[in-house]
Amino acid sequence: MALSISTEWLTAIGTVASAVVALSIASSRSVKEWFERPKIRVEFENREPFCRHVSRAGRKSVEFNEFKYWLDSQTPQTDPNSNRLVYAVRLRIRNVGHTAAQECEARLLAIADPSGKERTNFDPIHMHWVGMRFSDRTKTLTIHRGAYEYLDVLFTDNLRPEHIFVYSTEDWDRGINLALERGDYVFKIGVYGANFKATPVRLSLSDAKRAHDDIELKMV
Repeated sequence: MALSISTEWLTAIGTVASAVVALSIASSRSVKEWFERPKIRVEFENREPFCRHVSRAGRKSVEFNEFKYWLDSQTPQTDPNSNRLVYAVRLRIRNVGHTAAQECEARLLAIADPSGKERTNFDPIHMHWVGMRFSDRTKTLTIHRGAYEYLDVLFTDNLRPEHIFVYSTEDWDRGINLALERGDYVFKIGVYGANFKATPVRLSLSDAKRAHDDIELKMV
């Protein structure tokens, strides 16, 4: 009888010990993965290099979605709009984690007025990484540990000062209005990747409605 009880106790102790070891290993792996994970930090200030004045003189243009985008070109262009000046607004997406952030992409999820009411003539769109060639505009990218990438958000134009233009990678019309009337807005953005949690961003725009670059933005 004593031997039977001892065996049962030893079996129970062994089972508990195995469970404790398994739990310790799992916890250790979880802690290691948590510590080594990529971590995305979104940065913005209402100044260079986040907000940049760009001359589009002598650039080759490509047109879609009611917009004309200018690409680098070695060929002089005889364009009546060669004195075009653009004010570009970008976010800086930095990886402050311990491993590379894989398959990063960003989407503009919604555009709202200051009260929070979202526009109904808008669907989520992919956003453009500044470091991507225009032909690769729909591809994801890797942000290595300690590195960062800029993300195009919007631009204004001295020859079309009545609008604020959302920068998009879309090359076909889905009935989405990307030319916004001058005014105050809140842009809701999500940054996504294969090995980190989605990072939400809210960018508020205040418009003085004077010069094309007389806008102020801040993260909220």
